[in-house]
Amino acid sequence: MRTTIDINDDLMLELKNRSFTSGDSLKKVINRIIRLGLNTAKQSSPQKYVLPEFSMGTPQYYSLDRSLGLADELETEELIRKISLRK
Repeated sequence: MRTTIDINDDLMLELKNRSFTSGDSLKKVINRIIRLGLNTAKQSSPQKYVLPEFSMGTPQYYSLDRSLGLADELETEELIRKISLRK
């Protein structure tokens, strides 16, 4: 199948060098490298990102409402501190 793609100059130079050293046509070299890349992508499984978990204490003592209130208090204190530094 014919198609037109843009290949960066540095990559094209590398492809031509590989074609020259291997004695294969540029078409064969490009197809081989694409096939190798596709096969490698199939074999590698994507890494799953796992978020760390932190305990907020037992539910009867630390509810989400209390946590949000604490965050609000800390944010207010930080805002007051920043404002006082500008004086």
